Amino acid sequence: MNLILFDVPKYRTFLKPLTLTRPVAGLRCGILTVGEKWEQRLGAEASFLTETYLREKFTTRYTEDNLYVNASCLPDDALTSTVQALNTGESLYCGNDLAAYRTADHLDYGFEPGAGAGRKEYPAPVSFLRELPHLFLNNGREIGEDFTLLSRSRASEKMTDPHT
Repeated sequence: MNLILFDVPKYRTFLKPLTLTRPVAGLRCGILTVGEKWEQRLGAEASFLTETYLREKFTTRYTEDNLYVNASCLPDDALTSTVQALNTGESLYCGNDLAAYRTADHLDYGFEPGAGAGRKEYPAPVSFLRELPHLFLNNGREIGEDFTLLSRSRASEKMTDPHT
């Protein structure tokens, strides 16, 4: 499986000026960037599908089994399992948002899955970075999620928050 984190053009625009120099997956929310979150959870190195002017630094690698994941989407264990279980030709939607699409096709920036893509609906709520305030509104929860993710295989003190 080849992990490709893709930018949704309208969300990329709403996340400016931070996305002028990096793809959405390069934004940090919590301890990790969105790209690092997906890489940790899927055990795969990501490439990026973004604006043309960023592609020299943030390249896209294609194979015969490409898993396109929406870089605005913040992963959790349940969503990650559902994304991993997608078969070639299946897409996963969270409401009106495409969360993931698995295909052998080499797609370009701003793609939409074809009408033949087996559409699946994800039943639970998912957090997306759709505009700048979402980085801050999700940051506290994402720090906890990332801490849990990074300390799973380690002996660690529990994280405490004196404000809760």
